Amino acid sequence: MAMENKALAIYSEVSRDAAEYHLRSGETDAEKAVIIEDLAGRPENELIEYLDQIVNELGMSNSSEVKKAVCHALQNAGESALPYCQDIAYLLDDEDPEVKYSACMAFAVMGPYAASGAMVSVQMLLDDQSEVVRCGACAAIGAFGAEDCAQKLADMLADKSPEVQGAACVALGRLGEAGSGCASEVAAKIDEPRSRLQAIYALGLMGDDGKKHCDKIVECLADDDDEIRLAAAQQIGQMGSEVKDNSAAMGSLSGMLGNSEGKVRCAAALALGYMGEHAADQCDALKELLEDDFGESGVNSLTAGGCRS
Repeated sequence: MAMENKALAIYSEVSRDAAEYHLRSGETDAEKAVIIEDLAGRPENELIEYLDQIVNELGMSNSSEVKKAVCHALQNAGESALPYCQDIAYLLDDEDPEVKYSACMAFAVMGPYAASGAMVSVQMLLDDQSEVVRCGACAAIGAFGAEDCAQKLADMLADKSPEVQGAACVALGRLGEAGSGCASEVAAKIDEPRSRLQAIYALGLMGDDGKKHCDKIVECLADDDDEIRLAAAQQIGQMGSEVKDNSAAMGSLSGMLGNSEGKVRCAAALALGYMGEHAADQCDALKELLEDDFGESGVNSLTAGGCRS
């Protein structure tokens, strides 16, 4: 109850001095972590008012919970946290994997300008024993736009953890041309359920090289996972012209409108809607779905704006 009371005692009007008082009044590291997390949840324009006090807690506590809370606050502060990048650089070498991951994600949000003070340590984390740390390292390198690390990230596609493979996919996607040369390898990760979502997203970042694999993304419209089906539909919309010109992809997509599973028909209708004018020749097939006995299919046909007559 004590932690809840202290967290609830902070209001949006609190001044910097008041924030410092509340942090000082925390009797335990756990209480301080709760208070910092409360501040971290504030709108960015409020949060940045407390960053000095929040970061100062790193010098007064060796608690993993406090360290993670500070990183979370900096992550939520976005580029406003950049002046504090050197204050958390040492956390990349922390003994707690979750702290290292949190530091990586904070650096990732800060972007390329934070790279100079963290790049060496972050690259070393690609070999960390913890898969969550390796995921965080991939995310940070991708956010830094470190084109010279493209091969290191490509090597991570062979990591034993599918989650790390997925993180490497997204990171490569964020490197522009330097990473798009790995589009084929990224597309292959669609075959692994635990890296599928990230591979779909990454291909969408890889320009023309990613669009060459639109047929693999179309296959994902039949996935059991709602989030993957939605991501696939959205990416197909971004690749509308390429899907239309790819006979295999377009044939598979149009065929899904007659799939025995309603969720697949629904995803196909949504994808065609996102394609807009590139799917105009599917208008009649979509109209038929207005009478579909699976509730969502009819709704998606109605909202497929680009295909309406």
